[in-house]
Amino acid sequence: MPSASTEFKTGHTSLVFACKPSRIRRWLTVVLHTLAFASIWLSSLPPLVCMGLSGLLPGLYWMGLRASGRTNVLRYTASAAWEHGLADDRFEPVVITQFTIMGPIAVFLCYRTTLGEHGAAMVVCDELPPDEFRRLMVWLRITGQEHGDGKQNRLKLAGLLAKRYSTQLADFVRRGQPPL
Repeated sequence: MPSASTEFKTGHTSLVFACKPSRIRRWLTVVLHTLAFASIWLSSLPPLVCMGLSGLLPGLYWMGLRASGRTNVLRYTASAAWEHGLADDRFEPVVITQFTIMGPIAVFLCYRTTLGEHGAAMVVCDELPPDEFRRLMVWLRITGQEHGDGKQNRLKLAGLLAKRYSTQLADFVRRGQPPL
């Protein structure tokens, strides 16, 4: 699967973000599970509850390490908006929710499928080349997280771009069609 490539199909473009395995994700999994173990034993829970929760952590840790080796694929198309790649090379349309968090190290993507099921995906900065990670964050901001259309986010970003850069770029954002 190509990373962040543009395909031309039936007159519209799509952008594919294929994430590779990540060292930062692996270390993040180790650190978070270590902190969880410490917080369990430092809490005021009864010792029996602490032992039970501590017994769950190795299984969750193993599942977290297994997930860090999987390839995460996201795709944006003009017709279906955002899509999340499934294990059998199919794509499922998703709506990005307002609970998505974007930071300099990772994007914690929260989405809802067409069936109403909620899902989450994490994209760490070293899973994509630096330019593609920035492009993913820009596309998420432009296409929006509010009710799937992101009109309010697009208008805010268009005003900011018009002040700082060019009105042509702001027009792309206002229409919801970011330049490739």
